[in-house]
Amino acid sequence: MTKRILGVAALAGLMLSGCASVEPQPARPVSVKPPVQINGIWYLDQNWTDEARQWYYNTTQGSQIMPYDWFMALTDPQTKAPFVQSLQRFGYPAGTAGSGTPDTLPLGFVKDTNPDKSSFIGMTCAACHTGDVTVNGQTLRIDGGVTTGDLYGFIQALSQTLHATVTVDALFEPFATRVLGPNATPEKRLELYNQVKDFDGRFALFVSQSTPATPWGPMRTDAFGMIFNRVSSIDLDIPANSQPPDAPVSYPVLWDGPHQPKVQWNGLLPNANAFDALGRNAGEVLGVFGHITLKPPTLTHYYYSSSVRARNLIGMEKQLRALRSPVWPDAIAGRVNTVEAAKGADLYQQNCVSCHALLPRDKTYT
Repeated sequence: MTKRILGVAALAGLMLSGCASVEPQPARPVSVKPPVQINGIWYLDQNWTDEARQWYYNTTQGSQIMPYDWFMALTDPQTKAPFVQSLQRFGYPAGTAGSGTPDTLPLGFVKDTNPDKSSFIGMTCAACHTGDVTVNGQTLRIDGGVTTGDLYGFIQALSQTLHATVTVDALFEPFATRVLGPNATPEKRLELYNQVKDFDGRFALFVSQSTPATPWGPMRTDAFGMIFNRVSSIDLDIPANSQPPDAPVSYPVLWDGPHQPKVQWNGLLPNANAFDALGRNAGEVLGVFGHITLKPPTLTHYYYSSSVRARNLIGMEKQLRALRSPVWPDAIAGRVNTVEAAKGADLYQQNCVSCHALLPRDKTYT
């Protein structure tokens, strides 16, 4: 069975005890830099600089949900506020403006721009693999951790908002003014209406084939099901291929992913080299609104045209090799009873390590 690398934070968290008081306490087994607070968020030592972290948060992978100006102009019919502000109610943390995105989007959302200058709202790796944890009233941001986001709730609400926009005049008229400006001609407004109505139908199809009867809930998704339906059913236009994506699992942590010989929860995909990783990550992009044109290759066009940003995916995979698991922050969350933790470590060696290997945070490995 493929060995899975356990983050030190998970083990330490399980062993946290406020009852025992044994003196003296042994030294902590891992040396880390102290937490750093930036704009009210605590960041733990995970071997990333803030520059690297922000690049990961704000770099597109080729996800293109819908035109960027449309998304920013949508009004949430439930809250009456801009829809972009609703993303936080689906568990996506507030973000900061990135170099390529002047607007302050929620963490993991970014502006993706094509060579022809057309722009789209998209999701980055951080949308699913960055998590906020609140401990003693303090917010810790875990890079490469599990999102608190509800993907099911987000795409369902976005579809409902789109449909309301093209069926309710009180929503479409201000939407059109924000997209086209106050002086747009009736012909331009009608053209926009037809474009949004057409997109509404296509997006509703995607949602219907990406959401099961029972919601996944926050922090879970059936990525396999979404990708399978998107490529084999929607993109190939074979409706009979669609299957309900009803096998959700938790999002995996990423500090161990690049180092495993096989990945995914069932060990389905090989991960021996950069080509394996790129293929896996390209499939992931298609599952989160990437675009691809599936036409038979020819001698002069021997590839599939897509929105996948291969160079960025390669860079992200490389950067993730430097990411390390977080260590329980004593100063914020309370001290770990290392005597009890040592007892737990013995049990772990006896019962767990054969499937869930430990990897020292300070070890350099390939």
